[in-house]
Amino acid sequence: MNSLEVAHGGVTMTLLDVAQAMAGRFADPDQRGVVTIEMKTSFMRPGTGKMQACGRCIHRTSSLAFCEAELVDAQERVVAKASGTFKYVRKH
Repeated sequence: MNSLEVAHGGVTMTLLDVAQAMAGRFADPDQRGVVTIEMKTSFMRPGTGKMQACGRCIHRTSSLAFCEAELVDAQERVVAKASGTFKYVRKH
């Protein structure tokens, strides 16, 4: 929580980043890992209470995944949305 008693924007962005990364990894038949190349986040309202993120891969190439995610609160109101580009990497 920040000083306004709502989830800090970094917490929100982390949830959205993880949801997108999982969607990108799930879409890869080779099950490679991903690293975030870029991400844009739009904040709609303060995030309070239990929140849930849902991500999806909207397009992928052999090396990149293009993903989106949405974060909703307990009343299913959209708190934030994000889009991102993820690079596939081999696990070591």
